[in-house]
Amino acid sequence: MSHTPLIITGLKTTTVKWDLEHIKKAIGHKVAPLHKSVSDGFEWAKLESCGRSTVSDFIEAVKRKESDKRYLFDWSIPLYCSELVNELLIPRYFSDDYLQRTPPGSLYRDSWPSLFIAPAGITSSLHVDTFGSNFWMALFEGRKRWLFFPPEDVPCLYPQYHFHSSDPVFNLSLEDSGENSKGDYPLVAMTHPMECILEPGEVLFVPAGSPHQVENLEASLAISANFVNHSNINQRNSSLL
Repeated sequence: MSHTPLIITGLKTTTVKWDLEHIKKAIGHKVAPLHKSVSDGFEWAKLESCGRSTVSDFIEAVKRKESDKRYLFDWSIPLYCSELVNELLIPRYFSDDYLQRTPPGSLYRDSWPSLFIAPAGITSSLHVDTFGSNFWMALFEGRKRWLFFPPEDVPCLYPQYHFHSSDPVFNLSLEDSGENSKGDYPLVAMTHPMECILEPGEVLFVPAGSPHQVENLEASLAISANFVNHSNINQRNSSLL
């Protein structure tokens, strides 16, 4: 499996067409936790809890551009949206997930795929996905701008570690990686950033340990799943030591 982020086209990830209206009809009555980007926050990806809402009300707020930059982020479909589980198709490239071989009730076994609904303009800050996992994302609506760095660039991105976590927190932003902002972060000049825009119908693969930041250019609907296989089992084991 590649150790470089990759966009894959032509994959089918649901049995029926997904859009915000479909999600609203299927699980609009469910109450979901929401998050908000906090520039000086210490939470993962600098996204902090900011209350709850029914899925229906939140989707309507997103459509009216009245969501107050709140984000339905990484909400487990198997755990909280059983109505949608049978509509999911896991792409064959990611189906050999060692997490699915663990006993029922094991940590992370039923965490993914998860649901993402975001208004235009919201950003998840630079972060690394937890416990050395790979992940993939399928985008159904909207466009997302992604910035990636290879894992070996982490020391040059000024990582910070809080609350005894092994997952780094970064204070850099998309703008800080540009040519005009390297004065404040001189080591950034030694990194190897990659950027792409994910379009509806595309699936993105991101390898374990890759710092990344995501900007929602438009209101968006996506699913994502972290997974472990032969390509990252050693990273996963090291992260748990």
